[in-house]
Order: sequence, then structure tokens, then C-alpha cells
Amino acid sequence: MTIRLWKGYHSCELARLIANSWDQNVLLILCPPLLQDFSFLKSFPTGDTELHGHWSEVERATALATTRAGAQFPQSPVLGVFTSGTLSPSPRLILYSQTNVRASLDAILALFDLTRIEHLFCYPQAFHTFGLTLGYLASHLNGWQLHTPQGKYSSASHQQRLSLRESNVLTLGTPTHFFDLTVAAQGREIAPSYSCIMGGASVSRSLWQRVQCELRIEAPSIGYGCTEAAPGITHLPPGQMPILDDEIGVPLSSLQSRIVPEQGVEIEGPSLCLAIIQNGIVEFPRSLMIRDRVSVASSGVWLYQGRLDLLMNRGGAKYSLEAIEKTLLDRLGLTAVACSVRDSRLGEDLGLAFMQGAEGALGDASKVLREVFALKLHPERTRFLPELPLNECSKLDRKSVWTLFQEESRIP
Repeated sequence: MTIRLWKGYHSCELARLIANSWDQNVLLILCPPLLQDFSFLKSFPTGDTELHGHWSEVERATALATTRAGAQFPQSPVLGVFTSGTLSPSPRLILYSQTNVRASLDAILALFDLTRIEHLFCYPQAFHTFGLTLGYLASHLNGWQLHTPQGKYSSASHQQRLSLRESNVLTLGTPTHFFDLTVAAQGREIAPSYSCIMGGASVSRSLWQRVQCELRIEAPSIGYGCTEAAPGITHLPPGQMPILDDEIGVPLSSLQSRIVPEQGVEIEGPSLCLAIIQNGIVEFPRSLMIRDRVSVASSGVWLYQGRLDLLMNRGGAKYSLEAIEKTLLDRLGLTAVACSVRDSRLGEDLGLAFMQGAEGALGDASKVLREVFALKLHPERTRFLPELPLNECSKLDRKSVWTLFQEESRIP
């Protein structure tokens, strides 16, 4: 088995490599730039290992020296991406067959008028499944022109998106990408476009409306999923305005999905990943439980309410840390990481890490927290960071943020 490993950010070279690997049915694994552990290679059968992208000499030597002596796979994997989930300290390698990916793409794209898409602008990097499958691969399979920011995400990324004048554009991004784009678009003449997919976090009604009105995206849509689902679980169709905050649509046909109260969302079916490799163990899942709190509105639409394992228990009252982060972003445009801080009286209390430059907004943040959650913001439990730390999968490293608040304290 030949395995191709890519390390790096958005690039034209990467787009060609993904297309070529897919067409030749050769396994391509997208390695996040911060990944240092290549022991996953031991789980694969013997064969050639090709390195593409940007590797240090130490990384190159480590990867090529890793001995492969694993068993054969029941199906041929063609794509691999890493995920750490929300709290897991070690990355998992998720492998897809072509069947997995096609099932997911077919179910999602069936909701769109494909005759109105000729260009695709992709904020998410290809080492995240959102960018890989719905961005790079969907563009290749449908003959769309792919546009990506070069390198890492930055303010320049928005200028590239705003420079597109075509109307037949599908834009992919997280709610944060679209929020930042609305800020960058102020005072600019915006060309109208067809649709977008907002995924990776919950979306408020106000953001959906801003995307439609201020960015002139005619039919925004909202997606919900996970890496193991390649990636879609539910989708709110393009142009369907959410009635409530945090709507994520209805289940896609590529999976059988059901909500299990206080356990999560159970998924099985064609788009469920082929294999998971973690800590040297290979699993071939037939079903998985995604640890998310999801409910169903009276309309039948699913509502995302946060991760079950990302809660603060403050004196018996439970708060979603993600909801706190989302409220600060929606109300004030503040990027923050909420943590449970040990407290000798309450058990847990709220700690917040902000990007540097937000010091002057603490008064407004305190007011919002008091009004929305009846929580008090303690200046002693705030931290200001030059940038938010990332883990090996280039996702937010909540554990590193949490260590900033480990000191035991009691604040009246």
C-alpha cells in the first residue's frame, strides 16, 4: 500500500495532490502542520511512504523511518484526516473510503441548486474534513473553480473573498469566518453570490441574517457534523432562515442518526468513516456516539446545544461553556475561551481567556454575562493571550488554556 502524507496549509500544489490521489485511489493523509507523532504509520501494511508539502528534516526522517507492519484493511482507504475532538489530548486518525465521502457529499449537495455553483471559496484548511471533502474534493468532482486563502487564516483571507465578483459562488466557513467577513466587508461594495455553508459551530439567527443582508449571500445554509461522519450529520437547507438560534437542520440521508438523551447523537450508515486509528489501535466502527447535546424543536428541526463534556457545574447549576463563548462573540465580537475554574465554595466557576486587545471590553463582557447567564466576571479569572493555543490537530487546545486557571481560589 502506497501512502502519501501532506503537511502544510492551503496551496495549489495540495489541490492537485488531492485530485490525483482520489483519481488513482491512493491513500492521502492530511497531516496538520503541528503534528509530530507519526506512529500511526505502524498500523498500515508495508509499502511506500511519500512525503509532500512542508516537512522539517527531523519530521521527514521520523516519518520515513517508521516501520509499517500492520494488517490489511477490509476496504481501501483513500483519505485520512486527524481530529482531537473537543477534549481528547491525543489526535485520532480518521480514514475514509471513496464510498464514505461520496455518500456524504451526495446527501449534502442534493440540497443545493448545483447549476448555480461554478466557484467555491474555502476558508477551512484541508487537514480539517470540512475543507477537505466539501472544499477541495467537491470542487474536483464537480469541476468548480476552487479559491482558497494562501497559507494560514488572516485578515487578508477576507480581501481575497471580497474580491470575487462572480455570482455563482459557494462559500465555506465557520461562524467565526463569516462574522469576521462581515466586519471586513463594512464600507465595501459586495458582489451578490448564491450560497454558503456555515459549519463547525452553532449559528445564531442574527448572524444568518447578517450573512444574507450584509454579505449579499442569497441562500445561506447551516451544516452540522463531525470528522467521523465525513462530515455531515444534519443540514439546514440553503435559504431556509432559522426560526431559533442554533438550528442545524434535519438528518441527512447518508446516515441513520438518532438523539440519545444525555448520551449524544448515535450515527451509523454509508458516510460513517471506514476506520479510526488511535494509540496504535485500529477500529472499524459500525456505529458511533457523538457526545453532543442536541434536541428537536417543534418544527422537527434539530437544535445544537453544546458538547456534553464541555459544561461548567457551578454550585449545581450547569452552563455550556460554548454558549458563553458564542454569546460574547455574537454580542460583542469578542473571541474568548471559557473554562471551568476550581472554586472551594462553588465547586467550579468561570474563567475566561481573551485575545490581547480585549482588556477595554471587560466591562461590556461583564454586563452581558450578568444579563444572559446571571454570572459574574472576576477580573482575577481572566487571561489575555497574544494568540489562542492550538493542539496537534490545529484545533483550539482547551487543555493548555485550562492550565492557566489551575490555581485553587475562592472569590466572594
